[in-house]
Amino acid sequence: MKRILTLHPQSKKGVKISIEKYEQIRAFILDYLILHGPTTYEKLSDTAVKELSTTFKSSVV
Repeated sequence: MKRILTLHPQSKKGVKISIEKYEQIRAFILDYLILHGPTTYEKLSDTAVKELSTTFKSSVV
């Protein structure tokens, strides 16, 4: 399974995540922003947990 190292916005060490999981979260974020426009991280995170937790095999956040 291929993994990537994410970047942390405050120049801290990122986390390694499978490319499959990364792409699933990425697609959710992009789709959400296209449908709803600008939002807060809190709203985006809460919505991601609600919508992805049934299909995502590990923690969403």
